[in-house]
Amino acid sequence: MFQKSKKETDEFFQKSKQETDKRIQKMSDKIDTLGTLLRNHTNNVGEEAEMFFFRSFEQSKELGGIKFDSVRKNALCKGVEFDIVLVNSTA
Repeated sequence: MFQKSKKETDEFFQKSKQETDKRIQKMSDKIDTLGTLLRNHTNNVGEEAEMFFFRSFEQSKELGGIKFDSVRKNALCKGVEFDIVLVNSTA
């Protein structure tokens, strides 16, 4: 029977660990890339939805039977940003 020495066994496991570490790092990099792609996609979908509603309000300036004088996009008020603000003399 063939028996490996302790040194050969240690070298085998060290090499195996290094290969596993490389595979784990490669997988981690792919997961990071995928996460970035998904975040970008989600941001784009959100921006498209925001633009859809902004353009709709810009055309009709009406919501629930209430007519507005103007529509503002990305308005700041007391440090808070609002994506869409409908403005009139009574609202």
